[in-house]
Amino acid sequence: MRMGFDYGITKDLTVGYGRSTFNKEYDGYIKYRIAHQHKGYKPMPVSILWVSGMTISSSKISNPSLDYFAYRLGYYHQLIVGRKFDETFTLQLSPTFVHRNLVNTTADYNNMIAMGIGGRMKISNRTALILDTYPILYGSNAGYNQFPLSLGFDIETGGHVFSTTYYQYQCDE
Repeated sequence: MRMGFDYGITKDLTVGYGRSTFNKEYDGYIKYRIAHQHKGYKPMPVSILWVSGMTISSSKISNPSLDYFAYRLGYYHQLIVGRKFDETFTLQLSPTFVHRNLVNTTADYNNMIAMGIGGRMKISNRTALILDTYPILYGSNAGYNQFPLSLGFDIETGGHVFSTTYYQYQCDE
């Protein structure tokens, strides 16, 4: 579970902070919208955003000789390119780079590159079907799925969106 606070500083700039129960992580991020999809004068066919963030693990490290603050840090950068094709269908590509200062074993990679692919099909004014995957292109670590696939369902309730993942397929090497 993750509880977070996001704040839109401007219409194009958002910052956020959160806490996750997984690895007892705290995180912060900054997101900037580079381009907004629109029609009209000099139409833009896609929206483009950049997200950069940092995580800090507060879980106990089993080896005291490795318990340095810098080892608890991780970083990520993501380019989000999305297009709303019509009122019912949206598609998004999200190349992502993740760096962790400390990995579990020497066989693990500190850096990981993945390509997020997601789609949303609106069913009614308040419901939508979601499909997404994040295949790892480089740097797969032990315990990470090579090709995770999720199917979800969104319900909007006038200001809040509740998402439920109905199916998650995990394919390991």
